[in-house]
Amino acid sequence: MTTRVCINGKVYFRASVGRYGNIPNPNSSGNVLLIFDVRSERFEHVQIPNQSRDLTLVNYQGRLGCIDYNDGSAKMWIMDNQTEKQEWLTKNIFFMSHPHES
Repeated sequence: MTTRVCINGKVYFRASVGRYGNIPNPNSSGNVLLIFDVRSERFEHVQIPNQSRDLTLVNYQGRLGCIDYNDGSAKMWIMDNQTEKQEWLTKNIFFMSHPHES
């Protein structure tokens, strides 16, 4: 599980939000993605597409991807950088079993 990834000068990483998390905010809970822009030295945050603890962060064609693995498949959310508001595109990935497995 990759918990942080750097893409185009921005470091993305997960953080807990809420009363007992890393970011004190009594009005919300769960996980968010923090973004640190190395050039401007500023932080931003976006809502995580899935609250699963096992999300893997990846660089998908220069965009942030979050992958959640399940038995025989995975779901990937891709951050859409083309719009001003935060939007996630989804992609389902299915694994084929190896022909020599029983």
